Amino acid sequence: MKYAWIDTQRSAFPLPVLCDALSVSQSGFRAWQAGGTQERKRLTDGQALVLIRTIHQEVRQAYGARRIHAELRGRGYRIGLPRIDRLEGGKRVAPHNGAKKQKGQPRRVGLSA
Repeated sequence: MKYAWIDTQRSAFPLPVLCDALSVSQSGFRAWQAGGTQERKRLTDGQALVLIRTIHQEVRQAYGARRIHAELRGRGYRIGLPRIDRLEGGKRVAPHNGAKKQKGQPRRVGLSA
């Protein structure tokens, strides 16, 4: 109701003055104008962990928390980096470097060819 009144009075008064008078935030008014709050469902830890493990397997265990975070964002999931880090750290989902260090031939000291 407050937001509707603010909307009708915007031509006469600036938005900050109207919001202060009714003790509402400007961002709240703008969210109301955009259509209210979104009906977003938060992923449970189990659902997030399944997604993390799936991506981890898709990329052959090459991604860490930051790259998995970027991949999830790209797929439209909103999840924070600290939460991914916590989930993957607790379940031992970590990047695996496929390249192995090669050990050279041992030195032959004192042998003549």
